[in-house]
Amino acid sequence: MKDDTTLINKVLEQIPNKYMAVIVGSKRARAVNDETVRPLVKTSATKPTTIALEEISAGAIVPGPAMPEIEAPKETEEELLPSPDSSEEEEE
Repeated sequence: MKDDTTLINKVLEQIPNKYMAVIVGSKRARAVNDETVRPLVKTSATKPTTIALEEISAGAIVPGPAMPEIEAPKETEEELLPSPDSSEEEEE
C-alpha cells in the first residue's frame, strides 16, 4: 500500500483540480462501498476511499461526463403476442 501523501500527489497529477479530484474520488468510493462495481486495479486496500484513490492514481478512473445508461427496449404485450388478425391472414 502506498504512503498517503504519495497517493494524494499521484491523484493530483491525474486530476490537477483538487475539488474535482475529491468529487471523482468520493463518487467512485461510494460505488465501491455499495458493491455495485468491482475495483479496477489490484490492491491490498480494504477501504473504499483508498481503493478509489488508487484507481485514480493508476489512471483507471478519469473525470468526465457520466455515461448515459442504456435502457433495454420495452416490449409491449402486443409486440410479444400475435394479433388475432394476423393469425387469420396466415391461415388463408
